[in-house]
Amino acid sequence: MEEPAGNESDGEDVQEPPEPTSQYMQLPTPEQQQHCIAAFIDATNNEALESAVCVICMRELLRKEGDLHVIKDILHVRRHLSPAEVHAAHQLWDGLLIASTCIDEGGQGWVCQECHRALRANRMPKYAMNNNLWIGDILLALQKLQFVESLLVAQHYPRCYVFKLYPRDASRAQNPHHLQRAMAGNVTLYEINVPAVVDMLEGRLLLQSVETLSSVLAIMLVGTKQLPKSWLSRTFRVHCDVVLEALKWLQANNENYNDVTISEEHINMLPVDGIPAEIEATI
Repeated sequence: MEEPAGNESDGEDVQEPPEPTSQYMQLPTPEQQQHCIAAFIDATNNEALESAVCVICMRELLRKEGDLHVIKDILHVRRHLSPAEVHAAHQLWDGLLIASTCIDEGGQGWVCQECHRALRANRMPKYAMNNNLWIGDILLALQKLQFVESLLVAQHYPRCYVFKLYPRDASRAQNPHHLQRAMAGNVTLYEINVPAVVDMLEGRLLLQSVETLSSVLAIMLVGTKQLPKSWLSRTFRVHCDVVLEALKWLQANNENYNDVTISEEHINMLPVDGIPAEIEATI
């Protein structure tokens, strides 16, 4: 009698491929794909990403991280949000140091969960304006300061700053002077040798010497072409008049600047309106 066709003549067993089991990766079903898409839309739609400003700490957070509350009804709100000493520039709401412009006619305001939990636990919210964090409106003399100008009037440098520039192709832009107009994305901060910087400074002279910029600021260009000076634009521009105006205001109104001496020599080293050579040297 003949052997059945398909049996191996050498007597070895033929191994059948294993049946698919749950331990093997499988493509998601159409229902699972639709579920993932719906979950992604729910997590990234306008409602999910809507922001709001907490009336207690003035932080802008996702609206889902807090709720509307009748401010007067929050436990211990008067104990922790009534300022001990009222400043002339305070804009109090019913005696409370909160964002009065964010309270509606019914006395409701959006409060973040962190501030609300702290008040319910009879604690001062960590970021509340009444927790010595109110600074009032920023004066115009300080609002006009660009990033580099703010470094020149600073007394301390706890970090050094590293900027990465990714200029677009100038051939596609109508005005290459406008390619770099503001900071966007990430700015990397590195701890620096503070004692060495202190030794470099000249006592209580301000503003800082323009040479100081090369120690606390670095600029990296990521590209294949040489960076035209005009591409740095307003982000790193310095106006000596703006810096001097801000420093004089700080000297007259900020107790930390009462004993500083404004250095005319350092003022004269700044450009009237331009980018200091020390910044170009860091690129």
